[in-house]
Amino acid sequence: MLLRVVPLMLVMLIASLGPQPAHSARHANDYRSSARFIFGEAGGAAPVPVLSGEQSSRSRARKRTATRRLAAANQSQTKSIEDILTDSILWGPDFATALSSVPAFLRAGETQVAVFPDRVIGRKKYPAPGQADAKLPTLSRQLSVTQRLSPRSLKMRNFMAVGRTELKPEVYLLPDDRTFRLAAVSPAARFLVPGVNLADVEGRLGKAERVTTELLDDGTERRPIVLTLHYYAGGAIILVESDINPRIGSVDRVFLDASKISAALF
Repeated sequence: MLLRVVPLMLVMLIASLGPQPAHSARHANDYRSSARFIFGEAGGAAPVPVLSGEQSSRSRARKRTATRRLAAANQSQTKSIEDILTDSILWGPDFATALSSVPAFLRAGETQVAVFPDRVIGRKKYPAPGQADAKLPTLSRQLSVTQRLSPRSLKMRNFMAVGRTELKPEVYLLPDDRTFRLAAVSPAARFLVPGVNLADVEGRLGKAERVTTELLDDGTERRPIVLTLHYYAGGAIILVESDINPRIGSVDRVFLDASKISAALF
């Protein structure tokens, strides 16, 4: 009853003040509008939405889910290069050998290398084998030097103290695009865990910082191969899917930034 009387009393009070200037009349209309907003057209209280217990629980669950997703997205940014390079979910028992070859490729003029299960390949494309052959002596010489490099951190020194195998430098014809590349090969080596699922890797490292695609065309009528690149550690480490890999969603190869890896470790 009180809720119905109060707006009526407000209106009577405004009317008792007699004729008002135009701006005061507008104020009175504002008061009446405010009274209708607060108390309703009939003077009753306006309904106020109240969340039920179930709705409140759903809201809290959505917030927790969003928080977890944000944490997963940011997790990869907190993972250091060393953390990723020593995570056993990705790397095979001989990966230390592949890792020690990265500075050698850098000194041979490569800015990025691709790590496959049994070989490390420069990303620089040579259209003819002779052009790659000219760089082969440099790579061979530097491999013998960098195999003896010692990482700065104790963690990496311990990691790279095991799993060493011999690497043979060669010029390699990459079948994906039929270009010639510098390579360091060890046929019996296992540099990567075979067929590791990218979703499992994301569970350990978090979501990639960004994802792009790359096409490899061999110049024939064959359709281009599509690589999907997942970037970690500011692009120092890139996990790569290939659409011709029969294990869909698996890590096919890993690109390493030769400069960033060398600077971070040695």
